[in-house]
Amino acid sequence: MVEYKTRVRVVNPLGLHARPGVSIVKCAQDHRPSELELRCLSTNSRALGHSLLSILSLGAARDSEIELITRGP
Repeated sequence: MVEYKTRVRVVNPLGLHARPGVSIVKCAQDHRPSELELRCLSTNSRALGHSLLSILSLGAARDSEIELITRGP
């Protein structure tokens, strides 16, 4: 299994909210069976990329740094 990591910064004044969250979920679902994990470095919380509720629970505000981790074939 291959793993890739990258970090991104939330620049939207509203933080990571539902609309961009849905885009992340759709992208993650399009690339199954790969896994996507998000880790908010400022809140030290983790979320599964296939779950909108999980992504919204990160509490990623503006200027938060998020690490995206993908695993898969």
